[in-house]
Amino acid sequence: MYGGGNQMKKHKRILQPPEPDPNLVPITGLEPRRWCVRKPDLQDNIDEVRREFVGQPEICHKLVEHIIYLRRYVDVHTHWSEFQNIVQKYLPVLLKEYDVRWMVSMLDTMVDFGTPLQKATSMTISTFVKDINMIHFTLLDHVVDGRMVGNKKVAKRATLSGMTTCDIITGDTLSDMNVRLNKTAELDPTVDAIWRVIKGKLRDEPELPLYWLCFQNRFPERQRFFL
Repeated sequence: MYGGGNQMKKHKRILQPPEPDPNLVPITGLEPRRWCVRKPDLQDNIDEVRREFVGQPEICHKLVEHIIYLRRYVDVHTHWSEFQNIVQKYLPVLLKEYDVRWMVSMLDTMVDFGTPLQKATSMTISTFVKDINMIHFTLLDHVVDGRMVGNKKVAKRATLSGMTTCDIITGDTLSDMNVRLNKTAELDPTVDAIWRVIKGKLRDEPELPLYWLCFQNRFPERQRFFL
């Protein structure tokens, strides 16, 4: 019996430490950069935005890669599925690492591709955060001596947790928000009917700051918000 016990000890299995999750390995080897400019080529855009996540886990960039594909409506079924899988598995990591800018980008993606409930709730939060950023910061950059000054190209600046002021001259932030609001309202006939009447009443209010911000855009299709 004694000898047999020693024999069992000799063959006792040695447990190996688990392999590290490659998605949690920090990104290195690149020069960090904030607020990368969108590039026309999809892969160039993905590679460039990787610089924003230097020092953060690989999964932070991997989710954004899927977001970029979805923004351009490339292989939507695959990338939306992968987006959901990553969020389900790594949400605590993403919430710890992402600034407000990328969390809002997650919400916008759910507005575009999520369930009706996800669309409605995500749109509410995304719009509220963008309103704070655009109205309280972007608008201030275009006020001189108490008056709003148009046709004034103002460099973007940092505002809230990774966010920047809005480029109202050539940017699409406001027009994209307009499109998402309309699509969200259309999910329910009653909500859509109310929203259409509200838009009709606000459409011709030139003193409304939101109207003014849109009107400064150089592209005619982005110059009205309540479409």
